[in-house]
Amino acid sequence: MIKSIRLIFAWCLIFVSINSFAQQKRLDASSVISYILDHQKENGAFGPDNKEYTDLAWNYPAIGTLKLLGAKVPREKEAFENGNKSWMEIIARKNGPWYWSFFQKAHLYNLFHISNINFEEGIKRGQYWEIKFKSRKNYLELPEYKEGLFFDIPSLWHMIGAISLLDGKVTNKFYIEKYLRDRQAENGAFVDDIKDKPTPTDSETNLIVTSNAVLTLKSLESDVFNAQDCVKWLQSCQAEDGGFKYSPESSDVANQSDVWYTWAALKALKALGSEPKNVKKCIEWLNSLQNYDGGFGDRPGWNSRIYSTFYAVSALSDLTGDAVSGISLKKKKNT
Repeated sequence: MIKSIRLIFAWCLIFVSINSFAQQKRLDASSVISYILDHQKENGAFGPDNKEYTDLAWNYPAIGTLKLLGAKVPREKEAFENGNKSWMEIIARKNGPWYWSFFQKAHLYNLFHISNINFEEGIKRGQYWEIKFKSRKNYLELPEYKEGLFFDIPSLWHMIGAISLLDGKVTNKFYIEKYLRDRQAENGAFVDDIKDKPTPTDSETNLIVTSNAVLTLKSLESDVFNAQDCVKWLQSCQAEDGGFKYSPESSDVANQSDVWYTWAALKALKALGSEPKNVKKCIEWLNSLQNYDGGFGDRPGWNSRIYSTFYAVSALSDLTGDAVSGISLKKKKNT
């Protein structure tokens, strides 16, 4: 009887071990490529799970990820032709994230090395731009970048970043330098203060806004004021787990390590010739975001998204110099 019980127990252990092993999957850079390719639709462009819909906001990060990993984009011509428009353009909506889409579109054209056609109506490569601030009275966002207008620091960066990729020339960069200088706090970080006479304080500084300001200035080949203080502040946003928060001090529940904050911090630090205080831990944290499906989530345990996958792969590329080797070999269970 005892022998029988022991035998049954042994077989149970073997079964559990085999079942557990079967649920594990080896993950690496090839897993990311598979995850992205699973989102390619019949028209060749990329879109969300279980839907045939495609647009720029899905297509750009998907193709950007594949390019970072040195992977071939299947049906490349169709991927571009059917995924280079924002959802606002597709359904003829007036309101929407136009400036962000302008930025994404310029990057998509750049990824495909397309420069022999006009970018969109009213915008040509190599044109001259006069940039001006225009206050918004509500949350209506129109494509006023065509007129050189911006309404906050993120819209300014999205416009300048796109113009740079389109070989545009800004004629009044000193205006932009002053606008940003007036919104830099004593700690070196930036505040998105849209008042005519801004009063930036250390407590209001934000990582995304600071990254946008730094990248804007660097795109204009301008100096970043108080650059060393800015670097120290960005580095202070790194959490103990290795990721970056949007503020080193805020007690807000949303102020936790996030792949978007981490990506933005690394872009700004790289532009300033610096890096995180703890590079190794940052690499480990980014790798902890990879899920069983091969993609990356915004935070550990969160579901994979194309954009969070792009941010993670891009960040690992910046930290290691090679996106493929930056993605560590790991085993994950299907939970």
